[in-house]
Amino acid sequence: MDIGRAFAYPFEDSDWLKKVVIGGILNLIPIVNFATVGYAIQEMERVSRGEWVPLPEWDNFGDKFMNGLIIGIALIVWLVPVWILLGASIVPIVLSSMAHRSSSAGLGASLLAMFLGGIWSFVVAILYPAIAMNYARKRTFGSCFEFSSIVGMVMADPGSYVLGIVAYLGAAILVGLIAQIPFIGWIIGLLGGFYVLLVLAGAYGQVLASISPGAVASSAPVAPPAAPAHQRPEPEGELLAKPEEKPAAQETEQDESPS
Repeated sequence: MDIGRAFAYPFEDSDWLKKVVIGGILNLIPIVNFATVGYAIQEMERVSRGEWVPLPEWDNFGDKFMNGLIIGIALIVWLVPVWILLGASIVPIVLSSMAHRSSSAGLGASLLAMFLGGIWSFVVAILYPAIAMNYARKRTFGSCFEFSSIVGMVMADPGSYVLGIVAYLGAAILVGLIAQIPFIGWIIGLLGGFYVLLVLAGAYGQVLASISPGAVASSAPVAPPAAPAHQRPEPEGELLAKPEEKPAAQETEQDESPS
């Protein structure tokens, strides 16, 4: 993976400032910022085909919004176990307070539920780029939950996948550091969230390009193996080309006839 290209490619577009500023402003608006996620999905798919620049225009806003909304809803579904576990962790505490006595068993159950919720949140965070890649490739809501394909994308090129996470975190840290600069840094920090999405798209677009079709789960039918040569039927042309064999008795009569 070319991490440096993932950081630098947005600036290769002659209109990068206009597109990044529009994306940065939209990214600050709740609900509307689903469009910036859809924009990143579109760019990820383009990078996987080698089309780094120019960056997509801000047209077809509805399509970008819907793609981002689908990813957002899918993420909520993936995190449903976390909400359930967090809710379960509160119940023992509430019951103990209502009974005006503490329970070590209830406290242990609460801590266990919170621990499991944290583990699952971490798993979803790791799988999130693969979920986005699978959706960028297939563009169906169901593709966000194809667990075997998603895990297959992670395992097909784990080194590059981890580098993508490093690039994403590095971009976020870079924007955070720039935001510490008074005045101009604050503005860049506010708009920098969209730039982080572009780095994510550039990094995992490369990962998506490196994954061969056979590296992930596929539902395509497998062609049956060819039959052995001795079992294959002879073509009709070969049958017609063979000369007709004469009976042995007929050949003997022709030899004995007078000349």
